[in-house]
Amino acid sequence: MSMGHKFISASAAVMLFILSTSAFASITDEGKATQVALDSGKTCTTTWSVESSKSGLATQVFGVREMNGKTQYQVYHSAEMGKIWTWDFRIQGINCK
Repeated sequence: MSMGHKFISASAAVMLFILSTSAFASITDEGKATQVALDSGKTCTTTWSVESSKSGLATQVFGVREMNGKTQYQVYHSAEMGKIWTWDFRIQGINCK
């Protein structure tokens, strides 16, 4: 492999690392902590906020993601809808055990 190919390969690896970490950077600290807890096998619960039609009801959190620069959580909604992705302001007080 020539010196040029090694440089291009190293540059591509650095670019992939930057791209993979930049998406996670938009997730809130609470979202990051929740994802770590979920990845370690903990169960996370939360309560729907007043910004939701289910205000005050408890639900389970299954995942965390970044969407359009903001944090979303995958939560249980209902038997009809199952798991849905919702914006972080629609839930409050995540607790993982």
